[in-house]
Amino acid sequence: MRPTEDLIIAAALPKARLGNTGVYSDLDYVLNQNFDETYFTGPHRWLFRLAVAGNVQQVPLDDEIVIALLEQEQCPAPERLPIQVLFRDLATLDVPREKLKIVLPSYRERVHADRMAAALEEAATVLVDGLKLDGDVQQGYKAARTHIMSRLAELDQKESGVLPVQDIRECADDLMSEYQETKRGREPGIMTGWASIDTLTNGFQKGELAIFCAYTGEGKTQTLLNIGYHASVYQKKNTVFVSLEMPLAQVRRRIIARHTNHHKFGLPGGLDYVRIKNGHLDTYEERLYGQVIEDWRDCPNYGRYTVLQISKYDTVKVLNEKLMYLRSRQSIDLVCLDYASLMAAIRRRSDRREEIVEVIEGLKALCLTFNEGEGLCMVTANQISRKAREEAEGLRRYGLNFASETSAIEKNADFLAWLLRLDEFKANKEVMMGVGKYRDGDVGSEFRLMERYESSLLADII
Repeated sequence: MRPTEDLIIAAALPKARLGNTGVYSDLDYVLNQNFDETYFTGPHRWLFRLAVAGNVQQVPLDDEIVIALLEQEQCPAPERLPIQVLFRDLATLDVPREKLKIVLPSYRERVHADRMAAALEEAATVLVDGLKLDGDVQQGYKAARTHIMSRLAELDQKESGVLPVQDIRECADDLMSEYQETKRGREPGIMTGWASIDTLTNGFQKGELAIFCAYTGEGKTQTLLNIGYHASVYQKKNTVFVSLEMPLAQVRRRIIARHTNHHKFGLPGGLDYVRIKNGHLDTYEERLYGQVIEDWRDCPNYGRYTVLQISKYDTVKVLNEKLMYLRSRQSIDLVCLDYASLMAAIRRRSDRREEIVEVIEGLKALCLTFNEGEGLCMVTANQISRKAREEAEGLRRYGLNFASETSAIEKNADFLAWLLRLDEFKANKEVMMGVGKYRDGDVGSEFRLMERYESSLLADII
């Protein structure tokens, strides 16, 4: 793979459009991420300057224009040949925007780490021996502290200047294209597989946080597993299932148990998860189980379903770092987090509800800003209080304030739903679900789903 700075410069160079006199480059995108020529050295820094100059003049760069711009920028003659050689090497290199979105954060982190190391080294010299900075010799604790704080403030300013920005005029064509795709019946968002929700939302979008609330043992994990399964198998989306409770082996067995319900295997109700776990399948079931596993492994029409294990001591910041690592290897269409209120807050508080507020607010911010504004579609769950569950027992449904124990859930969720599994529902192998909030549309009424918990199935009643 090419060095990161090569990819950034190649993307930023103004190039000719095919059959058009205009130019294209990703320079504006790079500049919006708060990059400037100080992030580069040698020939790369000069090419960044030329990219800016060429972009201003709206001309694609070629050998002659590069030579003219180098003279105009008063580049020393001995340095011109390496710049021209690098330009020829990078001018034809195509760097997709998706690749650039991954490269920029990692390169910025590397440069900032080098700058911090240099600042620490300079501060140590100021502290011990003294150092001439800005024309004056500085020495001692106060001077060293002032120096390091100043340098760190500069780095923080560089980081905080990176904002997800979009000029609506520049994406006007995307808006009409999005509408036309929706009109033709395509699925622009992540579908759950449950008609009542999918009709209401037309799919969850990037930047949205969907929260499903339920009491202990009433289907939180099952709900998340099924949403991720439907996205991967029926929409070919890449799903990341983040588990804070179940070990990886248990999650993958449950996913395969869910897959045994697929119509292609002709087994209504699927295979029993417990019998799979304990090795008690009969000969026919074992053969079918092998076919299910092979299908999951080999079918090209399925998206990736990645299981990520984190601990209850991990914060939203840690989750972001792990997801960024996965994003560098593959695209992420959906994150199923099992579940939000188990995560740790950055600051410990005496009231756990205050910590959950921080977690929920952090997750919503992550959905909006992940990977320099690319965004995430995230589905998670929340534990309903015993008091709310007892009230639902009498009403046979949850009221409007079922999530009021933690106001951050109601405020930050784009979509909020509840699950209820009363004894009468259990007898019929059903669970009730209701939508309490949908930020981008009307709120629907409650409905029932068929449940086969022994095979991890949660589906519409046929």
